[in-house]
Amino acid sequence: LILFAIVSAAFGLYAILTPEMGTLEGQILGTSLTITLASIAILPCLRQMSQALGPIGWAGASLNAIGALMLINTIWEDPFQIIDHQGDYSYFNVMLSCITAGLTCSHISVLVMSGLYKLQNAFLSLVLTAGVICSLALGAQLTSLIWSDFVNERLLTASGLLTACFTIVILVCGFLYSKKASVLEGPAEEAA
Repeated sequence: LILFAIVSAAFGLYAILTPEMGTLEGQILGTSLTITLASIAILPCLRQMSQALGPIGWAGASLNAIGALMLINTIWEDPFQIIDHQGDYSYFNVMLSCITAGLTCSHISVLVMSGLYKLQNAFLSLVLTAGVICSLALGAQLTSLIWSDFVNERLLTASGLLTACFTIVILVCGFLYSKKASVLEGPAEEAA
């Protein structure tokens, strides 16, 4: 994963340092950006593969990789060749659905990495569960929007705002919990 980021950074630098920006340089930058963003999205999923939520980690890593490969194919191919003569956009719908589902799994992996599920606090467990449910609802609504023109804008906005709020609360609580745990473990280690 790190090797891909280094290679994409090298290609990106080459594209930026060339005197003229043409189609090839744009394709190189697009590929570099796609690989970098996919690597960032896959990292939390990799951590979850060996944890309690292993299937979500595997699904997130796989879907993010498939979505990135499909996007790279779109960057290098003529998009009008991907669309058939009847105007079928199913390739793009599948690509965007993979990316949306993969990012939803990545988001859930980040929420779980906060460590709140380890606490014996019912309220914090409820907050974590609500954050995961909001993330799933947002991902489902975005996927619905990709495949159909019907979407309830208010519900989509509410899901997005709730997901953002729960994400902030969960990450802040996880950060505070980790600081509290490290402070409490410090004197115990010195006494031993």
